[in-house]
Amino acid sequence: MVNNDTKIRSWSCFSIISKGLYDDNGRYISKEEDAFDPNEITKILNIKPQSIRIYGARREGVDNPDSVYCSSAWFSEKVTDPPIDRDSHCYCIVQWLIPHENELIEYKKTHNVYYEIEICIYESGNDILIDSEIISFCNRVGIEIRFNTLLTHTSL
Repeated sequence: MVNNDTKIRSWSCFSIISKGLYDDNGRYISKEEDAFDPNEITKILNIKPQSIRIYGARREGVDNPDSVYCSSAWFSEKVTDPPIDRDSHCYCIVQWLIPHENELIEYKKTHNVYYEIEICIYESGNDILIDSEIISFCNRVGIEIRFNTLLTHTSL
């Protein structure tokens, strides 16, 4: 799967977030009844998260003492490049998750959450391959794939 000729600056991560909506100020807000304990995800996946958000907990580093998280979330460590090429980002995350497929499916049945693999790209290059194995796994578990193109636009 790894193709060393397609390295570009990018990163990817897997996240679990309580379902919600964006408000008029661009904040993502979910209902309190949709909150979940991110520590449960750490136990299920046996993967240390990069960060978590606990619904209703005070937001660290924010000047307003009343600022709290309006959703629950669990974010995996980032898969970065190098040494992983960009075609392998999603594949590596799926490999982490395959042993936990049934637990993820069951968790989603009992909690109002969505799963997402986000691939952030910082420079242009060739296309990114999401093969049928990845698509099939993501479909079974209900994982969405987001491509975040953080590319700088240049004038032509």
